[in-house]
Amino acid sequence: MIKSIDLKNWKVHKDTYLEFGKGVNILIGIMGAGKSSIIDAMSFGLFGTFPALNSGRVKLDNLISNSGNAEEASVKLTFDIDNNIYAVTRKIKKGKGADALLEKNGEFLQTQPKRVNEEIESLLKLNYDTFIKAVYAEQNKLDYFLDIRKGERKKSIDEMLGLDRFTNVEENTTSVIGMINRIVKEDEQLIGNIDVRLIKQQIKDLSQKKQEILEEISSYKLEFGKLNGEVEKYANLLKELKESRAKKLKLKEEIASISSKINTLKAEMEKINIPMPNAELESSHLLAKSKFESLSLDLEKFRKQQMDLAKEIASVNSDFDTNSKKLKENEEIAAKIKEFEKLDLEKAISETQDKINHKNLEIAADEGGVKELSKWVAELSKDISKCPVCDRELDTDLRLKLLKEKNDSITEYRSKIALYKKELNELKDKFDTFNNDKRKLDILKGKLEDVEKIKQILDLLSSKKENLKLQYNSVAKTVEDYNSKRDLARAEVSKIEKYIEDLKRQESLKKSIDSETKLLESKNNEFQLIDISEEAIENAQNEYNNLYSKHNEVKVRYETGKKRYDDLLVQISDKINQVNRVEESEERVSSRKRLVSSLEKFRTALQETESELRNRLVASVNELMADLWPKIYPYGDYEYIMLNTYKDDYLLEGIINVNGKSEKVSIDSFASGGERSTASLALRIALGMVIVPNLKWIILDEPTHNLDAAGISKLVSVFSETLPDIVEQIFIITHDDNLKQVHQAKIYMIDRDKGAGTPTLISEV
Repeated sequence: MIKSIDLKNWKVHKDTYLEFGKGVNILIGIMGAGKSSIIDAMSFGLFGTFPALNSGRVKLDNLISNSGNAEEASVKLTFDIDNNIYAVTRKIKKGKGADALLEKNGEFLQTQPKRVNEEIESLLKLNYDTFIKAVYAEQNKLDYFLDIRKGERKKSIDEMLGLDRFTNVEENTTSVIGMINRIVKEDEQLIGNIDVRLIKQQIKDLSQKKQEILEEISSYKLEFGKLNGEVEKYANLLKELKESRAKKLKLKEEIASISSKINTLKAEMEKINIPMPNAELESSHLLAKSKFESLSLDLEKFRKQQMDLAKEIASVNSDFDTNSKKLKENEEIAAKIKEFEKLDLEKAISETQDKINHKNLEIAADEGGVKELSKWVAELSKDISKCPVCDRELDTDLRLKLLKEKNDSITEYRSKIALYKKELNELKDKFDTFNNDKRKLDILKGKLEDVEKIKQILDLLSSKKENLKLQYNSVAKTVEDYNSKRDLARAEVSKIEKYIEDLKRQESLKKSIDSETKLLESKNNEFQLIDISEEAIENAQNEYNNLYSKHNEVKVRYETGKKRYDDLLVQISDKINQVNRVEESEERVSSRKRLVSSLEKFRTALQETESELRNRLVASVNELMADLWPKIYPYGDYEYIMLNTYKDDYLLEGIINVNGKSEKVSIDSFASGGERSTASLALRIALGMVIVPNLKWIILDEPTHNLDAAGISKLVSVFSETLPDIVEQIFIITHDDNLKQVHQAKIYMIDRDKGAGTPTLISEV
C-alpha cells in the first residue's frame, strides 16, 4: 500500500505532503491545480519516469518549480510490503540529472537510479510498462483501446497479455526456416556442380608425381649441404684476411695522428715565455696580493665614511624640506586667521541669536492668536442662536459673517507664521554658519606655531647642509684616489697569476709529449708485426667466388624443385578439401532438412499454444467483466459486454436486446461517450486483474468523463462497495464534486490560483 508522498518544488507543488489510506483516495480540483502532477510524481518515485517524461513531451529540468528560482526538486514516496516500510527518494538537480535512494525500515537499501528501479520492480513484481498499461489510466485515455487502429489494438493487447512473445518467437522461427532452406539449396547446387570420382583420380596422379619430385630435391639438398660448408670455410678465411688489412691501415692512420699531435704540443710549448723562476713568481704574487687587499680595506673604510655623510645629508635635506613646508603652512594659517578676525564672529553670533529669539516670540504670539480664533470658529460653526461670549441674540447671517471674519483672520495669521518660520530658518542657517566659522578659527589658532622659531631652525639646517657637503666632496676625492690605486694593484696580481698559469700549462704539455711519444713507439711495433699481402686476399676471394657460384646454382635447382613440390601439395590439399566439402555439404543438407522439419512442428505448436492461451486469457477477462458490468452500468439496454478475438483484431462488444433477440454490437462504433467510458473502465480493471493477479492499485484520471448523472451515481457505488473488495488501493483524479459521495474515501481538495502563478494548496475534506 502507498502510505504517503512528499513533494518539494515539483512542477506547481512548492511543498506538498499527502497521506493515503487503504481503499479509495480521491484528489478533487480544477484543471491545472496540480492533481495529475501528484500521480506523475507517484510513477516517477516508483520507476524514475512517467508517460509525458518517457515520451519526451517534457524534459527533466522542466519538472523543477519555476517559483522562487528553485535549483532542485524532490519526490519522496513511502509504501509498505509484507509489514516492511519502504521509502524511495528521487532528487532532480538543474542541469545535472536525477539521483535516487531506497530505504527499508529507515535503513539504507539501494542507491543509483538503475539499482533502485530494479529493486522496486522486484519488490512489487511489477515494471513500468505493466504499471502504465494495467494500473495507471491517464487523463482522457480510459478508452485508449477503443481509439487505436485495428492492427495496433491487437498488438497492444497482445503485449499487455504477454502473447507478443509467442508472435515474436513464431516470426523468428519462420525466418530461421527460410534461412535454412536457402542454405540447403545453395549446398545442393554445390554438390551437383562437382565430380567427386574425377577429383579422387586427380589426387592419385598428383601424389605419384609428388614422390618423383621429392627424390629429385633430396639429391640437390645433399649436394647443397656439402657446398655450404666449403663456402662458409672460405668466407671466414677471407674475413680474417680483410680484418688484418683493415687493422694495419687503421694503425697507419693512428701513427700519423699521434706524430701530428706531438708536433703540435711541442710548438705550443715553445710559445710559452715566463720572465722569472717559479720561486720568484710565488714571492711577487704574495706581495702584489697583500698590497691589493690592504688598498681594498682602506677603500672600504673611506666608502663607509662617504655613505654615512650621504645619509646625514639626506636626513638634513629631509628636515629642511619638512620645516620649509611647516613654515609655508603656518604663514597660510596666519593669513586665514586675519580674514576670520575681520568678521567679528562673537558679535555676529550674539546678534543672530537675538533675532532668532525675537522671531520665536512673534511665531508663538501668532500661533496663540490662531488657537484662540479656532475656538471661536468651532463655536460659531455650531447652529447656535446666542453669542458664546456676550450671550446676546445672534442671527444666522451675523453668525456666518463672524465665522468668515474669524477664518480670514486665521488664514492671515497662518500666512504670517509661514513667513516668520521661513525667516527663522534663514537666521538659523546664518547662526550655524557663524558658529562653524568660529570653530574653524579656534582650530586654526590651535594649529599656529612660532614662525620665527621655524625660520631659525631652517637657517641652522642650511648651514649644516653646506658643511656636510664640503666633507662629502673631500671624502669622495679620497675614495676616487684609492680606487685607482687598487685597480693598478689588481692588474699586477692578474699579470703574475697568468705567469703562474703558463708555468703549470708548460709542465702539463711536457707530460703529454712524453705520454704520446711512448704511445707512438707502441703503435709502430704493432704495425711491424702484421704481415699481409693483397695477393693472398685476391686468391682467397677468387676461390670463394667460384664456390659461391656453384652453391647458388644448386640452391636455385633445389628451390625450384621445392616450389614444384609445394605447388603439388597445395593442389592435392585443394582436391582433398573439395571432396571433404562435398561430403560435409551432403551431411549438412541431411541434418538441416531434419532441423527444418522439427522447426515447422515447433511453429505449429507455438501457434496452437498462442491460440489456446489467448482464448483462456480472453475468457478470464470476459468472466471478470461479466461480474463487474451490472455493478458499474446503471441501465438495462446492454445485457453484458465481452472482448472478442478476430484474425487481426480485438473488439470490445456489447450484447443488446432487439425485439426479444440478443444481438452483438461494437462498443467502438455503436456506444455513446458515457457507454464507451463505462465499458473501457470495466475492460481496464479486468485486464489489470488478469495481467497482475495480485493487483494492489488502480489509478484513474477523470473516470466520470462522458458519464451522465446515473452513470456517475453507479460509479460512486462501485468505488464505495465493489472496487475496494477487488483492489487494495484506488487513486482517483477528478474535477467532479459528485465523487465526494464515495463512502469511507480519503478526499483531498487541490486548489491553485493559476492567474497569480502561486503553488498548489492542499486541504483534506
